[in-house]
Amino acid sequence: MAKISNEDKLKALRNFLKENKISFINNYHSKTFNVDMAIKVKKLRIAVFLSDDDKEFEDRMVFAKSSYNGAPLRNVYNPFFIRKSDTKKFVLEKMQNCIVSRMMMLQKKWQKKQEND
Repeated sequence: MAKISNEDKLKALRNFLKENKISFINNYHSKTFNVDMAIKVKKLRIAVFLSDDDKEFEDRMVFAKSSYNGAPLRNVYNPFFIRKSDTKKFVLEKMQNCIVSRMMMLQKKWQKKQEND
C-alpha cells in the first residue's frame, strides 16, 4: 500500500470542509505563529499542523502550548495535528470528532451562562 503524503491528507481535509461549508484559511500566518490551515466554526478555532517527522511534531506541540497575547495558544486555537502515520479516513474522522466535541463544549458553556443570567 502506497503511503499518502500529508499534503494529500490536507487536500482531502480541504475538500471535506468545502463540502460542509466550513470556512478555513490555508497557510495562516500571524505575528506570533504559522499554521498550515486555520479553521473557524462560529466561536471555534482550530489550527491544523502538518508534521512529517516526530521531532517536528514535538516542536509544534510545544509551540501549541505556548502563549498568544498572554493566553495559552490552546485557549485561542485548538491544535489539530496531521501526522505521517495517519490515514485520510482517520484525519477526516478526527476532524469531525474535534468539531463536534468542541461545539458541544461551547454549547454547554452557553447553557451555563444562560442559566446564570
